[in-house]
Amino acid sequence: MFAEEGDPLFNSLIGFPNAVTITILLSSEGVSLNLNIGAKLNWTVLCVPQYILTAEEKAKIGDGRIMILVRSLKKCVYLTLPEYLAHKSNVAVIPELRDILERSDKNKEYLLSLSSDIDREALT
Repeated sequence: MFAEEGDPLFNSLIGFPNAVTITILLSSEGVSLNLNIGAKLNWTVLCVPQYILTAEEKAKIGDGRIMILVRSLKKCVYLTLPEYLAHKSNVAVIPELRDILERSDKNKEYLLSLSSDIDREALT
């Protein structure tokens, strides 16, 4: 999870369009928290060193957890990291995430249609 600063591939993989993602992952160093904004801005912080964690705490984190926060829709989707990555890789479909993307695309199309109407009015 510790990617080069500004790595667009990592940002798009861990991030979600028009959303904030918060990822919790167990690494060799300990528990890390990753904050991604709009699949463009990305930060990772080590929260707890490995030697402090109990086996029970490690088990709770498992392969990682992710929250996708979409403010405009007032939605939060909580998944395991493998579920999320399967969705992002088109291996599986998570209906809630698919619906969020569809709504986002419709909103984008609507806003583009408004901007073209405004452009036409400016030209006449």
